[in-house]
Amino acid sequence: MVVFAAFLLASWPGYATEVTYTYDSLSRLVTAKYVGSGKTVNITYEYDAMGNRTRYAVAQDPPPTKGTVYINITPDTINAPWTLNGPGGYSLTGTGDRTVNDLSAGDYTIEWGAVYGWKKPAPPTETKTLAAGGSVTYTGEYVQFGTPASWGNGQIAALFADYGSGNGLWRYDGNSWLRLSDWEPSLLIGYGANGLAAAFDNYGSGNGVWIYNGSGWNRISEWIPKDMLAYGSSSLVGKFSDYGSDNGIWKYNGSAWARLTDWLPDTMVSLGESTLIGVFSQYGSGNGIWKHDGASWVRITDWVPERLNAWGSNLAATFTDYGTGNGLWIYEGTAWRQATDWTPDKTLSWKGDALLAGIFSNYGSDNGVWNYDGTSWNRLTDWTPVDMAKLGTGAFMAVFGDYGTAGNGVWKYSYTDQSWQRVSDWVPETISSSGDYVVCVFSNYGTAGNGVWKYDKDGNWTRLTDWITRQPKP
Repeated sequence: MVVFAAFLLASWPGYATEVTYTYDSLSRLVTAKYVGSGKTVNITYEYDAMGNRTRYAVAQDPPPTKGTVYINITPDTINAPWTLNGPGGYSLTGTGDRTVNDLSAGDYTIEWGAVYGWKKPAPPTETKTLAAGGSVTYTGEYVQFGTPASWGNGQIAALFADYGSGNGLWRYDGNSWLRLSDWEPSLLIGYGANGLAAAFDNYGSGNGVWIYNGSGWNRISEWIPKDMLAYGSSSLVGKFSDYGSDNGIWKYNGSAWARLTDWLPDTMVSLGESTLIGVFSQYGSGNGIWKHDGASWVRITDWVPERLNAWGSNLAATFTDYGTGNGLWIYEGTAWRQATDWTPDKTLSWKGDALLAGIFSNYGSDNGVWNYDGTSWNRLTDWTPVDMAKLGTGAFMAVFGDYGTAGNGVWKYSYTDQSWQRVSDWVPETISSSGDYVVCVFSNYGTAGNGVWKYDKDGNWTRLTDWITRQPKP
């Protein structure tokens, strides 16, 4: 045996001030002893006849009294809230993934918090026993509620995934539901006047992009896009990133595909009936917002926005990384102008695309919903909604979830009346626009209320189904 001792060795672990390694006649490490911070840790290693390390054991003197809790949330991007309660009145509130060290042994209960648009993990609370020197892991998987796709003249399509033999893609035509497929798409959008475009990635030889034309399906590509966008009467663009030298943005014109660029966009939106807008952030001096008019690309800024959406024939872009240039900017076809140096959480084009509503939540007493008419801003409320959707041509709807029984629910703002009206005290999981009505998905109101509901411009609620939609899983 060979023994090697070192003092004040700081490489591993950090607490050790004395480290002793023992090797056998074949120069294999058989024990490691770490002393420091009032404890001694011994690690022993065993080998098989071929010299492969087969196992190791860790012993500590005195035995450890503390443990570790690992909190993992899926997906990471939603930064979901949680509360961890334990022995002796211990309580910790946080968000997102977390490693919590130096916890006393005992029972710990985690309670998963609410995230708008997402279903809590099941069960919503979970208790585990933490042993001294041990660890436990809590894994919370949130599932996104589905936002039905609007298509045709006020029709919607929705994915249902929790109903056994009824699972699949369904269409509501204004009167009744029809199942279009028992397959689950990874992407789903409205396409043209009476169609849908869906991407499927879990069906082997059936994978690819399919078009539903109102009566049947037609596959237009075997490739699977990461994103899709439809605009005009027949234009469909897809972002393809798994096909090597063929990667990029491809456009389908109703009969054939053509590649517009080999670059991969962060975001795509349409401007009017014939213009595609792409945001690129991975191309160095080529980064920025680019416009494709059907023939060629033109870069309209080298800045990369945080958010981007169309405002009628204009663009509304939010920039957050440009110092005094931060804020909401409007692109009007040839030039940019800064509408405000505030950065909205979301903007919504409404009143026939003549007005722009913005949610602002980072400005203290100035928070709320503000309306922009192209020249000036007017605050419509100091409340901050979690989401908004356009209703017809003269109103929009907002969802409020932080204002108690007197304020929570769905509210309508009418341009004609210049006022708010609460149309429901229920808080939906999602809200979306579909022509002359909005569609809401509710999940917390039992058999009498759960499901998909529509609210029309005449002020009527209609439950379309008691099933709850789920977002396609990319």
